[in-house]
Amino acid sequence: MDWYRLFGQTCERPMKKVADTYSDLFGDLVEIFNGQPVENHYQSDVALVLHPLPLVPILICYWHPDEGLASDLNLYFDASAEDNLGIEAMYSLGTGITRMFEKLALRHGGVVA
Repeated sequence: MDWYRLFGQTCERPMKKVADTYSDLFGDLVEIFNGQPVENHYQSDVALVLHPLPLVPILICYWHPDEGLASDLNLYFDASAEDNLGIEAMYSLGTGITRMFEKLALRHGGVVA
């Protein structure tokens, strides 16, 4: 919880920008990294689990903009993730994935500001 603000600013917010700006590319990126759909989770429009490390899955929940409401994106780690990876390493993993998505969007989709 101590890291949540920083995580939101450096991981969730930039990944949301990629998803908002390049929705088709974002879908392709999640598919390339073998994102597995999760049904009825947090009532989000998109809910996918990535497995960047075997014991540290990441859930991506994305809500499309709707009738005056802005889009939203949250990243969640499994409750056992901290048992398998320290909090600083989890932050680094989330940041690394976000930066990778940003760079791929820049390279293949255009400019991410």
